[in-house]
Amino acid sequence: MRGLLKKDIFLILKSFSPIYLILFFAVMIQTFQSPRMIFPMITFWFTIFFSSQTITTMTFDEDINWNQTMHSIPITIYDEVASKYLISMLMGLLSYALILFIGCIFIYIIPFDITSLREVIWYSIISLCLCILYNSIMIPIAFRYGTRQSRIILLICVAAVPSLILLILNALGIIIPPSSFSSMQFAITYISIIVMIILISYSFCIILKNDNKL
Repeated sequence: MRGLLKKDIFLILKSFSPIYLILFFAVMIQTFQSPRMIFPMITFWFTIFFSSQTITTMTFDEDINWNQTMHSIPITIYDEVASKYLISMLMGLLSYALILFIGCIFIYIIPFDITSLREVIWYSIISLCLCILYNSIMIPIAFRYGTRQSRIILLICVAAVPSLILLILNALGIIIPPSSFSSMQFAITYISIIVMIILISYSFCIILKNDNKL
């Protein structure tokens, strides 16, 4: 397992390109006329960047025929699948930490009157949730159809899923964050939902990998 994680981290570092920084600054330039949009756009960029890294490692695996290599080394399909979810959670936590760190800089060091600590925390949590949600959808689909054939799902997850969630919440009259929840209640609910999503997605992956072996 440790070797798989090291491999994926190496692939992520190897795939990093200066083009990411160019895209980041291009996004930031668009927000200069509306300072209040700076932090939401930073959140959006980090979320997209870190969410896509797990699928990037799977694309590299496909390019080098990693499945054939798997048969020659003592690694189970459970370890292989679990490593992708661990990388996904690691990327989500990195996004969470960086957004929180940058938000605190804006509040306490610069300071810009563009956000509050409460907003920073919520943006960080939203980024973590979206990273996990995106990869929980994409990892099983990538195992089933391959990463290149599942690119359309990326557009659906980025554009349709968040909009659909907001529409459902508005239709049900659910306010985020819910004022009737205590911090402890929200934490327990949030963690329970995340764990449930990961377990369901992981189970699908194991079923798909076992079917591919038949």
